[in-house]
Amino acid sequence: MRKSIPYSLIFAGATSLLFGCAIGNAPHENPPKLIGTVFQEGWNGSKFENVAWDRPGAFGPVPEGLRVTGDTFCQKGGFERAIGYHPNALDLEGQNIPSGGFYCSNSKE
Repeated sequence: MRKSIPYSLIFAGATSLLFGCAIGNAPHENPPKLIGTVFQEGWNGSKFENVAWDRPGAFGPVPEGLRVTGDTFCQKGGFERAIGYHPNALDLEGQNIPSGGFYCSNSKE
């Protein structure tokens, strides 16, 4: 059984290229969930795994109060900045990530 990860997971890379800037105006009521993928790696705060968010459009903008936290988290994973946040994002097991999830990008837009 896979152990739940107690911190915000992120994913960007090619997904942001495929979907463009797909972040919504507000977090969607149906939260995004991490899924396993063989195509890209996502960063979980301590290591890279083959994960991606299932619906980037479910993320809303990063709240101003979390901007520095999100950008710092993303930069530790080699990304430019956080472009989306969902307070109820789900991990690989479908469990709520207590601190929410950031969607990161290398885009400067």
